[in-house]
Amino acid sequence: MRHGIAAILLFIFITGTVFASGDSLPLAKIETLYATPNIRSNLVYRIPIEVVLFEVSEDVNWYKVRIAFDLGILGKYSYIGWTELPVGKILAAREEERQTEIAELLN
Repeated sequence: MRHGIAAILLFIFITGTVFASGDSLPLAKIETLYATPNIRSNLVYRIPIEVVLFEVSEDVNWYKVRIAFDLGILGKYSYIGWTELPVGKILAAREEERQTEIAELLN
């Protein structure tokens, strides 16, 4: 189960969905995993459990998600919590690298 959750969280990261702080975030249901960030690319995996993105922290490094799955007669299980995906840190590092490259070109 942990591998499934890790794969889903990796999917959130791969899609590159970044929301600006302060904006309202509609519920984003995650159902499929694609080879590239394009809806027309190859379908890699259809996620067999429900994953819903609820909220993104102001620094864009924490995501509130609900993960739910149904085990038939054993019942439906649902977990809501925060997970850290350092998207904000990665974007800041990319911007810093880009600024360094621009400064080198100007000198």
